[in-house]
Amino acid sequence: IELMPFGCANKFGDSKVIKTSEIKKIIEQSVGKMQILESGLGPAEVFCLPGAKGRIGFISALSDPDFCTRCNRIRLTANGFLRPCLHSEYQMDLLTPIRSGITDQVLGQLIEQCVAKKPLSHKLSCTQQTKLAKTIAMHKIGG
Repeated sequence: IELMPFGCANKFGDSKVIKTSEIKKIIEQSVGKMQILESGLGPAEVFCLPGAKGRIGFISALSDPDFCTRCNRIRLTANGFLRPCLHSEYQMDLLTPIRSGITDQVLGQLIEQCVAKKPLSHKLSCTQQTKLAKTIAMHKIGG
């Protein structure tokens, strides 16, 4: 996972991020060419080395312009808020309606409404950060 400028990591800036392309180059120079796999694992690009056991995945939130188009993730925080994007300030309170006794059908509708607000892209570069990225630690939002 590329370093994401959230909370305390915000101080490092774009120049300190080691891009996925650099990591891939180092791996391929030392052990051979990797083959991309169809993984279905959301924002991760997954690779293998021919003849090797296991796989390696890269989450390139900063260096891959197509990162958000592959993302199929949503986050449920410990305090019951659903976030359609880790990097968005939008969140929906699910805990209060659940505690009030809503049906599974209504809960499903709320989740669909929240997912519909998933942004097309994030503002994660250090020069375009959201207020959220500057003020909150990732562990508080499920990161």
